[in-house]
Amino acid sequence: MSKWDDQKWQEIIGAGSKIEWSAVVGYPFQGKTQLANILSKHLGFKLVDWKALEEEVKKSLGTEDAPFEGVPPTPKMEDAVVKLIHTDKSKGIKSNYIFDSFPYHKSAAEITAFTSSKLNSVNPDYLFDLRKGGVDQAGSTLRYKSATSPDADLTEEQQEAFKKTYTVEEVKTGQYVESLHEAIEGGLIRHVTSLRTDATSEQTQVNILKGMLKPRVILVNHEKRLSVDTTCANLGIKYNMLYISVYKLIKQHIEENTSFGKKLAATKKPRAMLV
Repeated sequence: MSKWDDQKWQEIIGAGSKIEWSAVVGYPFQGKTQLANILSKHLGFKLVDWKALEEEVKKSLGTEDAPFEGVPPTPKMEDAVVKLIHTDKSKGIKSNYIFDSFPYHKSAAEITAFTSSKLNSVNPDYLFDLRKGGVDQAGSTLRYKSATSPDADLTEEQQEAFKKTYTVEEVKTGQYVESLHEAIEGGLIRHVTSLRTDATSEQTQVNILKGMLKPRVILVNHEKRLSVDTTCANLGIKYNMLYISVYKLIKQHIEENTSFGKKLAATKKPRAMLV
């Protein structure tokens, strides 16, 4: 291309087919929903509200006289997510969707099948992992008690049920993150682990997250005789980065005679003749 062609670039990278999405993962009552809401409210992500989608799916599966009871089938929940995304696309809305874990998927394999087939991308852009920075199992248990039985101790049955749920989620989340290990190590996924969901104020969490999510800039310095455009462009596509050629930007401004281009042209020095 002699100059930048945005339409051609979109065709090259397949824009429109890849859905931008991220996920918050962790154990029960570690603060996943709290973090997902902060990301949605303050940092530009769009929350996939599982509870709201569940209500919509239940309405479609039942009637006023015979409402649907129980948990909707996982494929129906997946279709509801896809419908939400397609509706946004039809309105020209582009978002990075944030998933508050995957509560309707029973295993890491089910999550991967969903993301690859319905989201067109196995790898999330960001993986916010609360397993190390969030509260431990004892803290999760206290939060569970506060939510379910604030005025009395948990019964043995409740304690055993929570332990079982915790263990199941522990295994599922561990296997899911492990399945993404290669992509994380390769830089395809930004794995955010230094997170806390304890008594820290919301504004403090927002400030910490903003620092973590700052754009990463890589400067490539090279000799003029070396051509790096193709290499840098390929790296940009592979690692979901934006490649900016300063040389091409300068050339474009000069050729289009912009105000900046005029200033650049005025500073151009005549090339010295070598005898």
